[in-house]
Amino acid sequence: MRAMAAKYLVKVIEKVNLAGKYWAVKLEKPLLRQGFAGQAARFEYLAGEYVSILVNDQFQRRSYSLASKPGDNFLELIFDVKPEGLGSNYLKNLEIGQKVEILGPLGKFSIVGELIGRKMLFVGTGSGIVPLWSMINDLLVDKNFKGEVQLHWGMRDDGEMFMESGLDELKNRYTNFSYDVVMSQASERWPNCRGHVQDCLVKHGQNWQGWEVYLCGNQKMVLDVAALLMTQGVARDKIYFEKYY
Repeated sequence: MRAMAAKYLVKVIEKVNLAGKYWAVKLEKPLLRQGFAGQAARFEYLAGEYVSILVNDQFQRRSYSLASKPGDNFLELIFDVKPEGLGSNYLKNLEIGQKVEILGPLGKFSIVGELIGRKMLFVGTGSGIVPLWSMINDLLVDKNFKGEVQLHWGMRDDGEMFMESGLDELKNRYTNFSYDVVMSQASERWPNCRGHVQDCLVKHGQNWQGWEVYLCGNQKMVLDVAALLMTQGVARDKIYFEKYY
């Protein structure tokens, strides 16, 4: 059983600009916390879950999905700084060694149950790939999942790609994993899918009957892709989502 949500004060161990408006911050992973009756409990989370960050002294918080997988010895957040909101500005201005208050783990967007015989499709846009990346890594690397795994990722343009090398590494190591990236405003040199992520799914013409689907991104994409996939054989109760607004 995973730990209940609790507050932790953790140190920033790395901060890097991945590409364009996308940044990553790594935090030390809380190994233990003091539980009820003075008993120690491990900080455990499920791939796809998130933490809530205290971003100012007015006690305002912002939530961020964990890009790291549960088996990692750190917590990683990947975020878009373009909105210049409270959360993104706070994270971008963090310094190495600074302490951050997190509350977690939180959320219900995760893969549960027996894995044998399952086929999984992941669809995300922009930073919506973050919880999907955690799920896919956890499945392939730590759980040795042998079922088919596909990812379709929608981005605005190829100058903002921030995860291609990691995806390529997974594709080369695991024959049951494949991915497509679709660009809505791609440069002329972009060789792959163009348009919206739904366009790429239609282009493949695949029958998704028997698959389960994990969606994360803007609300319109989530609703559109869910509706599309239900016309292509996906059962309504096999579609799971996290909507970003």
